[in-house]
Amino acid sequence: MITIDSPYSQFYDLDGSPLDSGYLYVGEPNEDPETTPIPLFWDRELTIPAPQPLRTLNGMIANNGSPATVYAATAYSMMVRNASMAQVFYAAYSRGESLTISDYMETLLDDPDAPAARATLGAAAAGAIASSGITMATGRVLARTTGGSGPPEEKTAAELLAFLGISLDQLAQPGDWKAFSGPVAPSGWRALPTAPTNISRTGVNAALFAAIGTTWGAGDGSTTFGSPYLPANHVPVQASGNVGTATVGEVIAHAHSQFGQNAAGLGYNTGAGANNNVTANTGSTGGTANLAAGVRVLWCVKL
Repeated sequence: MITIDSPYSQFYDLDGSPLDSGYLYVGEPNEDPETTPIPLFWDRELTIPAPQPLRTLNGMIANNGSPATVYAATAYSMMVRNASMAQVFYAAYSRGESLTISDYMETLLDDPDAPAARATLGAAAAGAIASSGITMATGRVLARTTGGSGPPEEKTAAELLAFLGISLDQLAQPGDWKAFSGPVAPSGWRALPTAPTNISRTGVNAALFAAIGTTWGAGDGSTTFGSPYLPANHVPVQASGNVGTATVGEVIAHAHSQFGQNAAGLGYNTGAGANNNVTANTGSTGGTANLAAGVRVLWCVKL
């Protein structure tokens, strides 16, 4: 039996006030609770069904106008919307084996530092960040990043990550590409070479090699492998089962018709019945590839 409870002392609306006439959906773990509801009950014995969505009164789950406690038999996800149906909270997963959601979140938010918060979350240490189920659907969430009680503050996802000591760059996976506006790749990234290049399979490239293998070349077959590369003045294109291969610039085959008059010295057939519509080479201008106008940036790969 698991208690369904607020992640804070109460549910709060986007303006920080206790949530009135809100809607609370409880569903399968790591799913959309609005489309995957699970059975809820008003009693610990799980005999009195509680219909969804649950409603809130003064920030509390309410049943017939009075604060109430709701129970479930399994772990769950939770979505809370206000009276205007705007999302104010989402939790992808709650274990609930020994703590209510309220207890769990209060413990997390009152942790003194990032390592303690990671321990509460069961997350990896700094520098080894794993997927955590954080959603950025709304871009802003309600949370407390300091001790104490009272209404949570509106925070951006970046602010919460900073509180946990996690940079957005740490969320990138080895093999990810990004465009950088400076002339030198940032720390943890390698500027893409402009031609096929072999690099070491160990050291700073070990995680990249583990992620992509020999997709871009086998190197010497033992100590090096092919780095992702991007020829100068070219753009990435979507692969069709052939990642790591280069495309060749070309235009659709076509011909130019040229109309000429019957006149001496122009090189046209001037005999009887001559056809003055001829196909001829009209000359060419341009470079060696089909390039669009643009602005150059530094493409990098995550190590």
